[in-house]
Amino acid sequence: MLSNLAPGQGGGVGEAALNFVIRLENSSPESLTIDGGSYKIYLNGIYVGQGLSNQTLEIARLSSTTITVPVYVSTVRLMGSLYRVLKSNQVSYRIHGRVYVKRGGVLKKYKASREGMVDFAEVQETLERMGTK
Repeated sequence: MLSNLAPGQGGGVGEAALNFVIRLENSSPESLTIDGGSYKIYLNGIYVGQGLSNQTLEIARLSSTTITVPVYVSTVRLMGSLYRVLKSNQVSYRIHGRVYVKRGGVLKKYKASREGMVDFAEVQETLERMGTK
């Protein structure tokens, strides 16, 4: 699940870094060791790019954690799309990922997908009600 999106550091001519914060969930009664992954990201139906993580982390049983995945996006390809997103105050997302899980010394690859919608106006209203603005 996409948990957050923030500007990243780096990039070059014609590209920008975005940090996608992705929530990984473990619905198993046993803890999991994640040993990296790759994530294809789509915003409003447009392929943004692929993020890679070589991070090893433990997810306790029946819990979740977040991981920050940098994605380098083409500013030319996304310029019009980002303008439409900002103007509409909402964005749909889709993530297709492959995570590598270590169990008993054996590394297995698992596919996962998630999609959803973020309404920025709704988030703004919630923050104002909480007095955090």
